[in-house]
Amino acid sequence: MVPVPVPVPVSRPVTTPNQSQPPAPVPSGLAEPGLVESGLPSAPIPRNSAPSAVGISEPAQANPSPSYSSGASKSSGSDPGFPWVKFLLFLLVSAGILAIAWFLLSRNRNKPSTSKELSNNIVTVSKLQVAFLANVPDLQSQLSELTINADTETPEGLVELLQASALEVLRKDSYWTHVSASSQTVKTREEAARVFEKISIAERSNFSTETLSNVNGRVREQEAIAPDTDEEPGSYIVVTFLIGSEDDNPLFGEIYDPEQLKEALQRIAAVTPEYLLISELLWVPQKETDSLSYDDMLLAYANMVQIA
Repeated sequence: MVPVPVPVPVSRPVTTPNQSQPPAPVPSGLAEPGLVESGLPSAPIPRNSAPSAVGISEPAQANPSPSYSSGASKSSGSDPGFPWVKFLLFLLVSAGILAIAWFLLSRNRNKPSTSKELSNNIVTVSKLQVAFLANVPDLQSQLSELTINADTETPEGLVELLQASALEVLRKDSYWTHVSASSQTVKTREEAARVFEKISIAERSNFSTETLSNVNGRVREQEAIAPDTDEEPGSYIVVTFLIGSEDDNPLFGEIYDPEQLKEALQRIAAVTPEYLLISELLWVPQKETDSLSYDDMLLAYANMVQIA
């Protein structure tokens, strides 16, 4: 059998003030774990040993106390005022976002609402007439070709005809002589239809005969009446645009100079299929061999203003 060593208690002499002696070491493995009270560790008590006498110091145990800080736990590079900095940054960012949102909302309020214009019953009826010198090259023949080839059964086809004819008139600005313009809004579609039909009939009554028409895809042509040889030679050609659109405001105002006429023609060319309800393109005379005399133009188009 292997002998088991038994610890023997050793008596400790009392140390006098004139005599100092180091405390006896505590045998390894014989200490009980210390108990913690009020957050402070107690010194281990050796087994089978007497309580420490007055004036005898026990060896200190290395047990560093944890560090504490008030408030939130610290992290690297932080300080007690950091939460206030984050709060101020949050306020600044929130104020900036609100300012941007308010700016965008205010700007959108000032813009016309496309969906509102298309959903209400307000319709704009516009008429624009331009007089040309009779020697303008190929105007009547080009307008005839555009009309014959147009798809007048769809809004897209009507817009294409409107844009192409407006651009053709713009290209021949050096031959402009007179202009007449009107654009008005009405509150119901029924009233707009009546206004448009009234203007259309009045303008078509200036024709001695309609030699060309394209209505809902049906093209009709007929011979023109031979002009009276005793009449004075013609001097003018008049082109008329009639438009009914979903715009809530007039497309243009009164026109007194070529620059205003250019702007009006550009507005007409910019009408989209969503906005266009109805349109007519008229020109007098329709045949390229005919033209209006000065007296005829004054009689039929008394409201025209000279711009050249």
